[in-house]
Amino acid sequence: MQVHPKKNSEGCSFPEVKLPFLDRILVTCEMFGIPATILLNKTDLYREEMPGAIEDFLAIYQSAGYEVLPCSTRTGEGIEEVRSRCREKVCLFCGDSGVGKSSLIKALDPSVEPKTAALSTAHLQGRHTTTFYEMFPLNGGRDGFVIDSPGLRAFGLSGVEKEEIALYFPEMLRIGAACRYQPCTHTHEPGCAVKEALEKGEIAPERYQSYLGMLEEENKYR
Repeated sequence: MQVHPKKNSEGCSFPEVKLPFLDRILVTCEMFGIPATILLNKTDLYREEMPGAIEDFLAIYQSAGYEVLPCSTRTGEGIEEVRSRCREKVCLFCGDSGVGKSSLIKALDPSVEPKTAALSTAHLQGRHTTTFYEMFPLNGGRDGFVIDSPGLRAFGLSGVEKEEIALYFPEMLRIGAACRYQPCTHTHEPGCAVKEALEKGEIAPERYQSYLGMLEEENKYR
């Protein structure tokens, strides 16, 4: 998966992807037992335009238990690590338009030809150059297979009750067993271990806010 960690300032040359968008994808992966690795692409731009953003992002998602691979097709950072994760597997790259999914696939194997396009500077949004799912063998299949997907602008949850959502946040699942009341929504109950961990900085507030947002959405995305 590819995302960008912080909100764009005007004039930045990459699109904004909000963390709740990523968290919905991660919750879905947890629901269906799909291993997820977060590819933090275009790190060269972040280091130039938003110092500290990469470290902030790593702190949020590594503490939650996810593997995060910073990478850049321009500098080559992380490309070999991504290739090694794809070997002997079929991997789906998903994310917002403009995050560089197709360019990353081409960096993994220059012989493939996924469609790429420049970012729209008017709204800092990617253009939908990929309009359908397409699978590419990396180096003839020796390095696995990668599925390029159309850029996503929204991602909703399906098939999950709001009482179950916390079970798909790994950091809440680990800590929630110590809550005084079971089941616990981690919102208002006394003796909530998750809220205590949040106050101690053991759970990222950004992740907790994503969780609350999913609870409030009710049936909007279901």
